[in-house]
Amino acid sequence: MRIVWLLLGSMAVQSCSSKQTDLETEPSQYRLFVLTALRGELEPCGCSLEPLGGLARLTTYLRSRTETGITPLLITHGDLVSPGKVSKGSLPQIKEAGRFLQNQLMNLGLVISGTGEADEELTDLRSVKGMPWLDPNQFKEVHGVQFLRGKITRAINPKRPAILLFDGSLEDAKKQALQLKNQGIDLVIVSKPHDEPAITELAPDLFALIGGQRGQQLLDIDMTWHGDRLIRLEGAGERQVALDAMQTRISGLVKQRDRARVRQKSPALIAARTAQVERAKAQRSELLKTPLPQAPAQVSSLSGQRVPLDSNITEDASMNQAIQKHHQAISQLNKKLEKTRECAENPDPNAAQYIGNLACQGCHPQAYDLWKKTPHAKAWSTLEKKGRTYDYTCIGCHSAGFDEPGGFCRVSEAGDRINVGCESCHGPGSLHVAQAGRGPIRRKVSADGCTKCHHPPHTNTFIYEERLQRVLGPGHMAKP
Repeated sequence: MRIVWLLLGSMAVQSCSSKQTDLETEPSQYRLFVLTALRGELEPCGCSLEPLGGLARLTTYLRSRTETGITPLLITHGDLVSPGKVSKGSLPQIKEAGRFLQNQLMNLGLVISGTGEADEELTDLRSVKGMPWLDPNQFKEVHGVQFLRGKITRAINPKRPAILLFDGSLEDAKKQALQLKNQGIDLVIVSKPHDEPAITELAPDLFALIGGQRGQQLLDIDMTWHGDRLIRLEGAGERQVALDAMQTRISGLVKQRDRARVRQKSPALIAARTAQVERAKAQRSELLKTPLPQAPAQVSSLSGQRVPLDSNITEDASMNQAIQKHHQAISQLNKKLEKTRECAENPDPNAAQYIGNLACQGCHPQAYDLWKKTPHAKAWSTLEKKGRTYDYTCIGCHSAGFDEPGGFCRVSEAGDRINVGCESCHGPGSLHVAQAGRGPIRRKVSADGCTKCHHPPHTNTFIYEERLQRVLGPGHMAKP
């Protein structure tokens, strides 16, 4: 990991020292690596059959893209740390994970970072020394590149590239395109992911760079700068369309393969589906390696694409080791703070409480025996194997009632509420049990109850009707 940083750093310093003074007369070569809406993702969730992203793959990819004479610029924008809904009791972990993420990104050569809306709600986010934040209405020049964010209040040097970190959607950027171009902006990095091509023309000579989310994809953009106007290389747009089409096909093949696994189809069929996936990946990888047309002389140009950080990219061992040490540290931190963990107050103490799976067994023995054979009954053991039973970002999808009204907020109090059990779908059951099965309970379970956990990026193969059949059986709503 340190080697990657030294390589990137030394290249950047060499490029900076040699190009800064001659920038107005000699072309500068840049390679922009852009991550948007990272949202605290250090590694892919283990629930996905085809996991994408992770710092370990990012490390390997950045190392593979170092090249003498090209200045690397690693940039992040959008929600960097905030993972979404965060309880007060989970804040210490979120903050510690945020510090770890920021340090690792700086080790990888991060030069500029813009926060997202959700990040602003987290205190202590700025506690990491040297983190290269770019705040709204701020200007920084790094290696001859002008970085701006928010309102543009100063003159922009047309001899040097100007990149705006845009707080908003692509649609918002399109509305402001002419104004931004007239102010001297060359590139706009939008903070919110979109399905549009990686490079989108907003106005003549003004382009938006559109990243992925949660570190699953990395924008890899080559830019040659001569000064003044910027063009996209002829063929770059067509290349991106082809790459996007190939990635769509790969995603479709992965879903078919993974659905075959979920349905427990024959090994031969699964192997055939896997072979299709690998062939499609190889074709896309080959296209990525094919050089684009050469940049025209004396005209600034850019080209590039979104690169999926998939299984074709090996995980850097040292980064993986650092991540696992971080997980261990998080477990130790949460164990230490467990007794004083701030829990949400139950607004109605007379409402139903989560009481665990064994309370259901007496009246529903067939359903209970069926549940024991499902992956839901082993959800907690997956955390135990990874030493992450105190990871508050995982527990909610591996237990029933964690951080919910009537549930539990401390691991030491989980009791029989571990695993994805009856109450995960049917809601807290204390009143139902107290009234001998005549009390209130959620009898009909909609897909919304499942997709709280079964959603991208954790899984991309969830189909409610198919998965429902795996948990239905004797004594549990099985159709005759």
